[in-house]
Amino acid sequence: MAGRIDIDALRNHGKRVATSLATLRSPSPKAAKVPQAADIPTTTTVPATAATTRKRARPRQDGDLLDEHQVAGMLAVSVSTIRRWRLLQRGPKFVKVGFSVRYKPETVRKWMDSRESGGER
Repeated sequence: MAGRIDIDALRNHGKRVATSLATLRSPSPKAAKVPQAADIPTTTTVPATAATTRKRARPRQDGDLLDEHQVAGMLAVSVSTIRRWRLLQRGPKFVKVGFSVRYKPETVRKWMDSRESGGER
């Protein structure tokens, strides 16, 4: 019959679940050893990664293009603000070089000069 529930199958299923839960809770014979203070090394060696081996950027020349991090530093705003301005077409004009976004220093300076407000009457 379609509407009947097999009570015996339901009871057996409950017993199987309870048994598997009990085995999960019991500690295994191959439980990991808890490290003692003497087992922990006092010095660690950090593998060299790109972050630790990165070369310093060369000094910027006047004709070089700026990345969004440098522009954010110049304008004292976050990189996400620069990205939002670019999306909304509100910030300084930019140049796409492949997938990279770059800014001409003179364009950023002109944009900053055009944003002046307040001051003398």
